[in-house]
Amino acid sequence: MALENFKKTLWEQKVLENFNEVGFIGEITTPPTEVRGEKVIFNRITPNAWKDYQAGTKITWDTVASTKVEMAFDKQKYWAVQVDDVDKVQADNDVLGAVTKGQSGALGEIIDQEVVKYVIANTEQENIIAAAESKINITKENAYDTLVDMNVHMSDKKVPMADRYFIISNKYLGLLEKDDRFTKNYTILESGIIDGANINGAKLIVRADNPQDKILLMQKSGIGYAMQINETEAMRLQDYIGEGVRGLVSYGYTILKSECSVLANITI
Repeated sequence: MALENFKKTLWEQKVLENFNEVGFIGEITTPPTEVRGEKVIFNRITPNAWKDYQAGTKITWDTVASTKVEMAFDKQKYWAVQVDDVDKVQADNDVLGAVTKGQSGALGEIIDQEVVKYVIANTEQENIIAAAESKINITKENAYDTLVDMNVHMSDKKVPMADRYFIISNKYLGLLEKDDRFTKNYTILESGIIDGANINGAKLIVRADNPQDKILLMQKSGIGYAMQINETEAMRLQDYIGEGVRGLVSYGYTILKSECSVLANITI
């Protein structure tokens, strides 16, 4: 391969495309409103107050109330893959997709679980409906109702109804399937999102690496997340007969609204 033939943009597009298909991080988080080099800005809008109106009276104009939250790209991951011929890989869309999918999928799973653990660790005490020392024993009789109770708890905090997601395990999904109230005709997407079934208006995300002893309910506006590809490059390998492509990404996440997560510690 001639290095000048390396199609950097093509590789980066495939990495991001596969990352978004395999991971669920983009569904459960809010993107930044502005990127400034190595940091991003999230904008939290506070609703203005409504006022009583009387004909002939002067109208008072309010300014838009917002709070800017800055976040640095404080985490980095790299990937490096060895191939026989980079030119041949990038010339075949299917092969390029297969090569990058493994890298993207692994990164997606890592970041998904990093964020889930981060939200769990930062959930307010008043939003933990079952503490670690008083776990709920989940059975087929109470699996559905437990999720409903968590969703009601979040509603009492005046969190938006849209874009709510339960993070559950495969075992938990199995118990839900034994409840007649749960929709049986659904499809589990590659990202783990269950398409065609929800509980009390909230969607479900099931993955093998989701916590087994916890249920987490999240709302999209509660956490900010951003990722960028810093560099992607190809090279001849020195110690092997072949070529390699490697890439570096920077990312970060932060709590924007602490009321947007509800946690239950469980046993199954």
